[in-house]
Amino acid sequence: MNSPNKELIAKDNSMFLVIFGIWFLLVMYFDPKIISNIKPAETIWAKLTVGAFILCVDSFWLMGIYQFVISIFSRFVAKPLLKCEFITDDLPAVAILYPTKDDFKEEAALSCLNQDYPNFAFYILDDSTEQEIKSQIDNFVSKHPSAKLIRRGEKGGFKAGNLNNALRKISPQYPYFAVSDADGILPKDFIKLLIPYFSLDESIGFIQAHQQINPNQGFIFSKYLHYQSDIHYKYFLPSKNKYGFVMFYGHGGIIRTDLWQKTGGFPDSLTEDFVFSSEARRLGYRGIYVTDLVCYEDFPQDYRRYRIRSERWASGTAEYFLKWYPKLLFSKDVPWFEKIDITLSAGRLLFGLPFAFFIFILGVALPLSTRYFNLPLPSYMSTTSTPLYESIPLYFSGSYSLVKHQYVNWGFGFFVLMVLYGFSDLAIAFVEWRKKPVTMLGYMSQYTMISFSTILLLCKTILLSPFSKKRTFHVTGVKGHDLGREIYKVPVKLDHFTIVEVLVGAFLLISIIKTSNVWLAPIGIALMANPLLYKFRWETPGVHIIVILPFVLFLLIILLVGLTFL
Repeated sequence: MNSPNKELIAKDNSMFLVIFGIWFLLVMYFDPKIISNIKPAETIWAKLTVGAFILCVDSFWLMGIYQFVISIFSRFVAKPLLKCEFITDDLPAVAILYPTKDDFKEEAALSCLNQDYPNFAFYILDDSTEQEIKSQIDNFVSKHPSAKLIRRGEKGGFKAGNLNNALRKISPQYPYFAVSDADGILPKDFIKLLIPYFSLDESIGFIQAHQQINPNQGFIFSKYLHYQSDIHYKYFLPSKNKYGFVMFYGHGGIIRTDLWQKTGGFPDSLTEDFVFSSEARRLGYRGIYVTDLVCYEDFPQDYRRYRIRSERWASGTAEYFLKWYPKLLFSKDVPWFEKIDITLSAGRLLFGLPFAFFIFILGVALPLSTRYFNLPLPSYMSTTSTPLYESIPLYFSGSYSLVKHQYVNWGFGFFVLMVLYGFSDLAIAFVEWRKKPVTMLGYMSQYTMISFSTILLLCKTILLSPFSKKRTFHVTGVKGHDLGREIYKVPVKLDHFTIVEVLVGAFLLISIIKTSNVWLAPIGIALMANPLLYKFRWETPGVHIIVILPFVLFLLIILLVGLTFL
C-alpha cells in the first residue's frame, strides 16, 4: 500500500542524536569544572562523593533534556498521521473486551456497545466479587442482548488473566480485538477509524488512540491534576511514531489477535500493557499512535487512589526491568534509540529512588557527618561558621566555596541547569500557561505536592518489589455517581509507613537548621502532609493551602538563590 503515512512512521534516530548531543556538550563542559575543585590530597571518600554527585547530576540532566526535546519534537517536528481511508468491503471481525472488577460503569459499557461498525461483538469480562456490581452487570446484559458476558472461577493473573481467559475462548472468531477500561468512553467511530491503519504495514501490531480525561468526572482532585495525563498524550507521544517506541496503554486501542498469540498472551504483570508492548516490539511488531481519535478515561479521584496507581506502576516497572527488559535490550531487531526511549520513559517512574538518594546524601548525610563525625568532604562542599541567613543562598547557588568564601566559575550555569531539570516535568505547563494561567498554576502547585509526597512510597516500592511474593492489583475506579457522598471503595488506611513518611519529613525540616539546606523544606512539608491528604479532600479549608505550599517555597528558594547572582 502506497501512503504518505508510511514515510511518517518510518523510524528515525535524529531525535535521540539531538538529545545525546546536547547532553554530551553539557557533561563535557561542567564535569571537568566540578572535578577541578577536588584537591589531590582529598581522601578516597571525598572523591567517591564527588563521583556519585557527578553521576546523579549527569543522569538528571539526561532525563531533563529527554523530556524537553521529545516535547519539542512532538509539538513542532513530528507530523500527524493522515486519516486512512475506510473500506467497506470485507470488514474484519473485532471483539471489544471490557474487563471490570467491582467498578462497572454503564456509560462506558454503552460506548463500547454503540459502535458504528457492522462486524463487531462486545464482551464484558466480569471479575467482580461484590454482588451488587454483579447484579448491575446482569441487568445490563439482560437489557442489551447483544452484549456477551464472560465470568471465570479462578481470578488469577489480574487484568491480564481476565483478558487471556476470554481470548482463549473467542480468539478464533476475531482477527482483531479492542480493550476498554471500566471507565473508558469510546467514540462511536472508534473501530471504524482505527482498523484501516493496520493496512499501513504488516509489522503494525496494535493501534493506540489518544486519551483524554473525562470532563464530566467531577472530582476536585482531578480538576487540575488530570493535565498530567493530557500533557503526556499531547506532548510526549506524537513524536514516538517516527522517533521512538510506541506503547499500548492497556485501553483505548486495537490489537491483532495473532500478535497476542505469538507473545503467549498478556504477561502476568501489574503493568501487563507495557510488558506486552515490549514483547511485541522484540518480536518485530510495532504500534501506531493516532492523535485525532479521542477516547475518554477517568483520573484517580482522590489522593489515596493516586498513590495506589503510582505504587502499582512503580512496582510493575521495576518488575519489567528485572524480568523482561534484558530480552529486549539484547534483541537485534529493536533499534538502539527505541531501547533508549523505553529505558528513559519507563525509568522516569523509577527516578524517585536516585533523586531521594541524591537529596539525602548531599543534603543531609554528608553535612551532618562532617559536623558531628569529622568526616572529610571535598573542599568545595565543606561546612562553615557562616550564619544561616548568609549561607542559605550561597550554599545552594552552587557558586560559592564555603571554606574560602570564593566563587567558582561553574556556579551560575550549574544553577540554571538544575532549575531547568527541576521544572522539566512542568515545562509544558508553561507552554499552556498563556491559554489558561490559573488552571496551569493550580496544576503545577498540586503536581509538585504529589511528586514530593509520594517520593518515599515509590522508593520503598522499588526497593521491595524484587522481594515481594504477593502482588495486589488494586482497582482505582469508583462505584456510584453521587459525588456528594463518601464513596471510597478501596481499603486503604493510614499505616505504619505513613508514620515513617511523617518522621522523615520532620527530620528533613529539622536538618535544615544544621545543614542550611533550605531545598529540603518543600519535600519535608509534603511528606508530613500525607495524613491530611489521606483523610481530607483537597478542597477542605486549610488543606488546599498546604497543598500549594511546597510549590510556593520552591519558587521562593529559586528566587532567593537567583538574586545572589545579580
